[in-house]
Amino acid sequence: VAAVPSETHAEGQPEAEPVKPAPLTVRRVDGGDDIEGGALRSAEAPVLVLDEPTSAVDAHTEAIIGERLGALRSGRTTVIFTTSPLLLARADRVAFLDNGTVATGTHTQLMATNARYRLVVTRGGE
Repeated sequence: VAAVPSETHAEGQPEAEPVKPAPLTVRRVDGGDDIEGGALRSAEAPVLVLDEPTSAVDAHTEAIIGERLGALRSGRTTVIFTTSPLLLARADRVAFLDNGTVATGTHTQLMATNARYRLVVTRGGE
């Protein structure tokens, strides 16, 4: 999340507002998939980085995005920063960074072998 100056506080210091990109939204159009807005150009890029792309959508929409993202990005590199179990389960490879240590594997492997990963992904539940 980046911060950009907005209003100025009484002390003359700028107030920072978080800036977060809109989530990737996939919709069905005439029997084919479409992506809203400028996201289409991004989806066609050889490398795409997404930061919590499903954080602002309901569970149904998250499932649709999870289903279609792989086909949409087939043959290209996609890096997703997320704690969504649905997206992580569909990833070819997961890298979990915890206090300077990186654990890699599939979502299933990390859930079975890494207690910290399991805690973060399940948001404290088991």
